[in-house]
Amino acid sequence: MALTISRKLVINSVVGCVALLTITAATAFYSTQVRNDAIEADEQAAKYAMLAKDLQFNCCQTQQWLSDISATRAAEGFDDGFAMAEVHASAFHEILGEFQTHYRQSGATDRLETAIAMGDKFDAYFAAGKVMAQAYIDEGPDGGNRMMAGFDEAAEAINQDLDEFVAYHTHGLQSSVERVVAGTITSQWIAILCGVLGIVLLVSMNLIVGVSITRSLTQTISALENIAQGDGDLTRRLDESRRDELGRLARAFNQFATLVQGMIGQIAGQAGSLTTVSGELRTISQGNVAETDALRSKSTSMAAATRQVTTAMSETGQYSTQLSQTAQSLSDAVGQLTTSITEVARSAERAAEVARETSTVAASSQESIESLDAAAREIGNVVDVIEEIAEQTNLLALNATIEAARAGDAGKGFAVVASEVKDLAKQTAAATENIRNKILGIQTCSGSVIRSMHSIDQSIANVNAESQTIAAAVEQQSVSAKQILANVEQSAGVACRVADHVRESVQVLDSLSTAVGEVESGVRRIASTAIESEASTEQLNQVSDVLETLVENYRIKDSGSAAGLAI
Repeated sequence: MALTISRKLVINSVVGCVALLTITAATAFYSTQVRNDAIEADEQAAKYAMLAKDLQFNCCQTQQWLSDISATRAAEGFDDGFAMAEVHASAFHEILGEFQTHYRQSGATDRLETAIAMGDKFDAYFAAGKVMAQAYIDEGPDGGNRMMAGFDEAAEAINQDLDEFVAYHTHGLQSSVERVVAGTITSQWIAILCGVLGIVLLVSMNLIVGVSITRSLTQTISALENIAQGDGDLTRRLDESRRDELGRLARAFNQFATLVQGMIGQIAGQAGSLTTVSGELRTISQGNVAETDALRSKSTSMAAATRQVTTAMSETGQYSTQLSQTAQSLSDAVGQLTTSITEVARSAERAAEVARETSTVAASSQESIESLDAAAREIGNVVDVIEEIAEQTNLLALNATIEAARAGDAGKGFAVVASEVKDLAKQTAAATENIRNKILGIQTCSGSVIRSMHSIDQSIANVNAESQTIAAAVEQQSVSAKQILANVEQSAGVACRVADHVRESVQVLDSLSTAVGEVESGVRRIASTAIESEASTEQLNQVSDVLETLVENYRIKDSGSAAGLAI
């Protein structure tokens, strides 16, 4: 099965996807391996390396507590050395037991034996240490020093084993880390290698597909240029044997060439007929030009006369319109005057009403002010009475003071009261005088207000009389204005009807003038068309000659030697 260009591109895309999936799979595989190594390093190597350090630490702490109790000889407050040493010894055996379990599960027999032997050495070491410490406690330095040599040998043996034990597990941790690093580097190199191979494969496929497409397109373009710019042979055809898009292009071009070949043949057949027809049209157009010249002269004269009549009627219409507008303006003005007069009458009526209301209010105010003046006079009488009482009180206080002075010491209290009564009498007199002055002021103002109210009442009466006079005059003006408005409206109606008739006449004349203008324009267009027809006939003859020349440049008949062009 032949591969089309689209299928080639699909295959190229599939190859790229396969390469990308290969890179992804390889990266995922080695990433998983690196992750497993890292997990192993974290869960196994790192864990047991730390436990080995803890094992060594507990051994050292056991020795430290035994040394402390030996030095202090279990003095009061320092006698917990054996107990603490037992704690660290128990922790040592617990951690060592975890190592032994790990070795059994992993099948490391040699490491299991090493751990068991190290446990035995630690027991001997711990026993020697306790004996030495007890000797120091019981016998002092002499007894303890004798046991020191055996304890040192046991300590050296266990420490050597512990150093080797810690080094072994530390080396295991380093090996795990190195495996993780090596796996990471390997994964990176494999990803790079797969990427390079994928790129090389994609570039190769692109080059293969591109070369196959461009080579075929170049051959097709060369064949098209040969047909378009060469000898103009429309009988040549492209090879249609290809089964891809270029084969479809060749078939489409061959169909187009066949169509153009038929069109050129038809043009060649019609070129002679076109020459004959152009000669006949030239004769007809020359006759049309002569007839349209006479018709154009008559239509021009008719149009001039129509324009003169239209101008005269337009001026008459303008004058009638101006008269109608003037009458309408006068009618509007009179209407506004009537409205203004009516409004003035209403305002005068309202002014009279306000004047009457104001007169009533002024009368009421005058009565109130007179009542106020009477009340002020009554208050003045009361003030006179209060003033007399204050004077009598003052005299009584003076008499009381004199009597108190005569009474001596017995009248001192009475004298104080008399003095206060005297002061109150003075204050009452002063307040009474102040009230009297205020009342005099009120009476003075009341008198002025009463006189002003009399003047206001007189003015309001005058305003009321004038308002009634204005209302009567305005009523007479309103009647006259209404009569004027009726006459003006009648005149405006007559002027409007005259203007309407004139406008209708002008519209009829405009229509007639437009029709005459259209006739004149039509005649001009006919004349222009006749001239253009004559020119077009000449151009048609030239086109016929050009077509015959162009058709001669193409070979539209098969000579029997044309072959398909390979693409």
